[in-house]
Amino acid sequence: MSKEVKTITIEIPAEDWKYLEWEAEKFKTTPEAIAAKMMRIYLPRTEVRMDPDEALLRLYELGKDIPAVDTVKLVRESREELEQRGIF
Repeated sequence: MSKEVKTITIEIPAEDWKYLEWEAEKFKTTPEAIAAKMMRIYLPRTEVRMDPDEALLRLYELGKDIPAVDTVKLVRESREELEQRGIF
């Protein structure tokens, strides 16, 4: 992780700033540090960037060993079971 830092200025409502101050006091840090931590938590970076074709290929590779499911048969069996229970 780079040690280089950039500065931004944002405007937030006073009640949000009070919340940041409250959180910062609780963790013995600054409101700015809490805001930076929130960005790291809620805006996670993905380490691996790939194009959509590569993503689909990887997804295919993951699923190729999973046995196929006969969805029509599954629905039919489920319906029969519900009918036997008197639910359908």
